[in-house]
Amino acid sequence: MFSLRTRLFVTVAVVLAGATGAAGLLSRRATLVEERQILSRRQMPPLEGVASDVQHAYAAGGWDRTRSALHATGARIGARLLALDTANRPVAASVPVLESVTIKAADAGGNLSPSGTRRGTTSAGCMSSRPMRTRPT
Repeated sequence: MFSLRTRLFVTVAVVLAGATGAAGLLSRRATLVEERQILSRRQMPPLEGVASDVQHAYAAGGWDRTRSALHATGARIGARLLALDTANRPVAASVPVLESVTIKAADAGGNLSPSGTRRGTTSAGCMSSRPMRTRPT
């Protein structure tokens, strides 16, 4: 038979190997879940009626009324909404911090390239500088 010291060493080695394997599997699973959340395509919220609500609000009271309409609509559908003018400057948004973001490029197809900085500051802003796909209305 083996000595007590050898049996203790083997037992500790087996327990440590099992714990390390279990931690590795759990870590890999958590990484896959996070990767799926980041890289998978998110379902866009339904935007039916948003364009008409914004147009009616603008006609009724300009950009001030449009801001309140975007805020209410964004809260209702659970999305952040941003209105740009023809020079790609934010003029109204569902959350105030979006109005200070700098947009490098935007097109009618819904492609939006924020700069990652806020107007008037040099610090990082509220949006990623990574290009994103949006839905134009």
